[in-house]
Amino acid sequence: MTTWLKRLLLGLLGIYLAVGLAGTAGVLIAAASARHDASDGLPAAEREADQARAQTRGAMQSPTKGGPAAPYDPRPADAPSYSWRELRCEIRSIDSGWIAVDFEQACDLVDVDLYPTSLEHTERSQGHCQSIPTGPLFADVDRWPNDPGTTLQQPPASISVDLATGQQLQAGPRSVRACTTGIRTSPSSVQLEGHRPQSLPRGSSWVVVRRKDEVSRSRLGCNPWLVVFCASPLHAPWLPDP
Repeated sequence: MTTWLKRLLLGLLGIYLAVGLAGTAGVLIAAASARHDASDGLPAAEREADQARAQTRGAMQSPTKGGPAAPYDPRPADAPSYSWRELRCEIRSIDSGWIAVDFEQACDLVDVDLYPTSLEHTERSQGHCQSIPTGPLFADVDRWPNDPGTTLQQPPASISVDLATGQQLQAGPRSVRACTTGIRTSPSSVQLEGHRPQSLPRGSSWVVVRRKDEVSRSRLGCNPWLVVFCASPLHAPWLPDP
């Protein structure tokens, strides 16, 4: 290999290392900012979640005023058997067509209520959780701020009501394909309050009410060590301290 070619390669390597190190510093700054954004956005999200939780529990406890329609009425007790709130964050790609052009850290506040029910999980579900037709859920109990003069006939997309077995909720999100949540903890979440069960009785059935409120969305950029494609710059989200 000639001397000039060696110098060229060493020069290109030096540029690559300099750009990569500078990019890594930028990613660390962006990650720290994402953690700060989540911490700052949490109080407002919790206030909204407190209001939504009271409203959804009121609907669940008053089927004639918006609870799940018959024959899906779980006839819940005055309060859920288990309830918890967690901050859940994930790294998401921002795509242009089929190609990722950026990444962001997305953090949401998730509330989960578990109500025991005598409803049986039907065979047609084939191992999936069943989404419960909510009918007039919130129709008489909730007026959302986006349209104060109109009541909703269906719950907003941020709220789901499912029928699940104890085994499904213990299996984790990868096994529960149609469920929106499970009882297993995740390394990308922080439990803020409540009681999450370690296990559930075999053969038990549960009505799962899940609410989600956005906390923060923070741009992270791309992996600075890849020249051609945009890949995630982080292996896991940076969570704020509980």
